[in-house]
Amino acid sequence: MSAVTSDQVRLSSELMSDYFLPIEQSRLAIKASLYDIGLGVRGNLTGEITIPEDTKNQLVPLTDDLKNTLENYSGRAMHNALLLSFEPVQQVINSIGATLQSGEIEASKWGELYDVYNMAEADFNDVLTQNIAHEKSLIDSRVNRLVIIVWGMGLLFFMVMLIGFFHLKRTIVKPLVVMSRTLGDMIAAIEMKQGDLTKRLTHKQSDESGVIRDAVNSFIERLQSVLIGVKHDANLTVSSNETLNQNIIESTEHTASMSESLHQLSAIMEEVNSTILEREHASIQIEDKAYVIDGVSTDQVNVIDAITKETTAFNHHLKLNHETAKDQITSMSKPVAGAIKGATAVN
Repeated sequence: MSAVTSDQVRLSSELMSDYFLPIEQSRLAIKASLYDIGLGVRGNLTGEITIPEDTKNQLVPLTDDLKNTLENYSGRAMHNALLLSFEPVQQVINSIGATLQSGEIEASKWGELYDVYNMAEADFNDVLTQNIAHEKSLIDSRVNRLVIIVWGMGLLFFMVMLIGFFHLKRTIVKPLVVMSRTLGDMIAAIEMKQGDLTKRLTHKQSDESGVIRDAVNSFIERLQSVLIGVKHDANLTVSSNETLNQNIIESTEHTASMSESLHQLSAIMEEVNSTILEREHASIQIEDKAYVIDGVSTDQVNVIDAITKETTAFNHHLKLNHETAKDQITSMSKPVAGAIKGATAVN
């Protein structure tokens, strides 16, 4: 509809500019020629006048040009009303031209022809005015129609934009605002150490908002997994610290026990060494006595045997004391070894 209206407006505009203006110019030129002829006729006192050749030759070509313009206009406008209304005018002008070709024209004859011309010209002017008004009304109506179409399209565009805005607000903006508010509350709760990472964004539609929802929920799930792992590692760290503290305490106790055992071992070793030295000194004395007694007479053999038995018993007692000291050292070595092993485990 818009393209047809534009073509019609273009056609009417072309008729106004390409035909009505040239028609009006030709009419004015013809009137100017007739006016000059009338001045010449009225200026002759005898009532007769001879018209110059240039004036005679100018009137008919102007009329022919006007007729050609009207024929072209009739072809474009698809009606010949204006051309038919010009025929009386052309006939009068042809009569004037024929009279001028005779070389002389009377004032009375000129007056009659000029009156007939004015009547025919008035009728032609009425038809021309009607055609101009018709084309102008077509242009105005079609322009108004275009204006209505433009306003209608503008209103339709505004309605579409308004509907699109509310649809966009309902389907995208509002869900985004809700998700943003929910996410903000979750972040604020996390900052206050009261966050619940089991919450998820809820949005039922599978549009752009749904894509954002899935991405945010996936991020929250990953964050929850990371925090669970961190919590597990923290618990392991606390447990390891407790175990380490317990091992340190046990190591301290083992170290104290080892220190005490070492002191006891040192005391026992000193006692054993002292006993061994005493026994060795006594054994030397006995052997010296034995050597002295060895030179005594046979009568004293019994005494020597008794001394020998005493020496044997003493050596046996010394051996028993040595084994006892060895057992005590062995029994004390076990807690010392355990303490050393505990200290090594702690390190």
